[in-house]
Amino acid sequence: MKLNSMTAPSTGFRPRTILPRRTATRSVLGAGLALGLLVVGALSVGASPWGNYGSGGGSPSVPPFSPSPAPTVAGTVATAPTSSTGSFTITTWGGVTWTVDLSGSTTYTEPGVSSPTFSNVAVGDDVSVDGATTGSNAVDAVSVSIIQKPVVVGTVATAPASSTGSFTLTACKGATWTVDLSGSTTYTERGVTSPGFSDIAVGDEAVVFGSSAGTDTATATSVVIIQKPVVSGTVATAPGSSTGSFTVTAWKGVTWTVDLTGSTTYTERGVTSPTYSDVAVGDEVVVYGTSTGTDTVSAGSVVIMQRPAVVGTVATAPASSTGSFTVTAWKQQTVTVDLTGSTSYTERGVTSPGYSDVAVGDEVVVYGTSTGTDTFTASSVVIIQRPAVTGKVATAPSSSSGSFTVTAWQNQTWTVDLSGSTTYLEWGVSSPSYSDVAVGDQVVVYGTSTGTDTVAASSVVIMSHGLKAPPSPWAVGHVSPSPTPALTGLRVGIGGTTPPDGWSTPHGGGSTAGGSHHQGSQGDGRGSLSGGAHGGGPGTPGR
Repeated sequence: MKLNSMTAPSTGFRPRTILPRRTATRSVLGAGLALGLLVVGALSVGASPWGNYGSGGGSPSVPPFSPSPAPTVAGTVATAPTSSTGSFTITTWGGVTWTVDLSGSTTYTEPGVSSPTFSNVAVGDDVSVDGATTGSNAVDAVSVSIIQKPVVVGTVATAPASSTGSFTLTACKGATWTVDLSGSTTYTERGVTSPGFSDIAVGDEAVVFGSSAGTDTATATSVVIIQKPVVSGTVATAPGSSTGSFTVTAWKGVTWTVDLTGSTTYTERGVTSPTYSDVAVGDEVVVYGTSTGTDTVSAGSVVIMQRPAVVGTVATAPASSTGSFTVTAWKQQTVTVDLTGSTSYTERGVTSPGYSDVAVGDEVVVYGTSTGTDTFTASSVVIIQRPAVTGKVATAPSSSSGSFTVTAWQNQTWTVDLSGSTTYLEWGVSSPSYSDVAVGDQVVVYGTSTGTDTVAASSVVIMSHGLKAPPSPWAVGHVSPSPTPALTGLRVGIGGTTPPDGWSTPHGGGSTAGGSHHQGSQGDGRGSLSGGAHGGGPGTPGR
């Protein structure tokens, strides 16, 4: 199938907001490799070769839950360009050959390369190309995103002894690879400022970029190191001191003891300098370190994932910073959220959000403590504004204070009114404006409804170059698009689980920690986060 021809129904529904999953990983090879590929996407590759721009560095800041535009075409480089105004060919997923014509104004992006050019486009690389089609399977490239493929991914079997030594990896199907290092090999490890060869340890996952130097041998230009967690699960007892210990209920109910030292480091989203005292009963944790016995670990670092108190849709808004608001949560349960002067707020794209940004219809994730039946005092509130309408532009605006129409869900026509303060976002366009909204573009509009099928737009996300809606399943309201500010896979409602970005399920199954069916029955794609009338209930726990 040609990627540029992937289409989806015009979508004008208000997509159900799903919060991205933040959980941890069981230390088994398969899950480790999945984690490796995931972290590579965030640390090294930076974007999916198939247009998931939001998954890595370089993505513009976008309003919450705006979709990442699909490329005009994407695939694997079959022949490389010979000049900046030459051309190259790519083979798409469906085996179709496309010709990509370059010009002096074509821009290039490659994670880890400061100023890439046409010469960085090499046979075997994955690329995504934005531009205008000029004929059958041909495109004039405006921008080219280059994604170098790793030579090998696997688990470190033996560690290197020097910066010019080598190490071995156990790769797919148990194959043993030898990785040769050089003085120019670079290293990346999440949370490590200047990693080197000595950070490659037996049991770590490694992703190696470079060139094949023979059968099951690679010469490494760069190595991404992914340290495996020793244990992950739910805190059963909290530590009493920085050199004390705490227990974790892990996979299959096994109890692990985690011993702390003065050098143990802590990470918690939204907490500037977390310590052992932030590890609380009920929190999810991911522990890195060294196993010191059966179900015992000496912790080098601890990632803390505080559970949200409540997740749902704002029913009534707060009137002051020390007031309260109500949330419709799981099973239409009404929860009261009390604010204080120290409550903090987070909203993607808003510099200093406050209580006044909590609006009726927004989705919220509330952290804090229970103060009574269905009542919580909020320490922090994550606000997720819902788009007013999503669909295809039917008529374009003629001025910055004009309007345009959108063909939305079930061919419903919406009128979008613009103002001088409306902001615009379009991938690859530095300062988009109303004039970039063209007939046939897909748009996501944020703002306020001012009448039946009419919205006053505060911001408009444009997906142009004649592109269709982003590939399903997003287009049918089945999953949330990337990037996303918070968490998926949590049990919606009160007492859900909030592991941090980019992790898989911490203890793999059951409980409240994530599930393979995080949304439940599909409905018509317009239900609220809290499992409203159209959206269906949450899914079953994962395995």
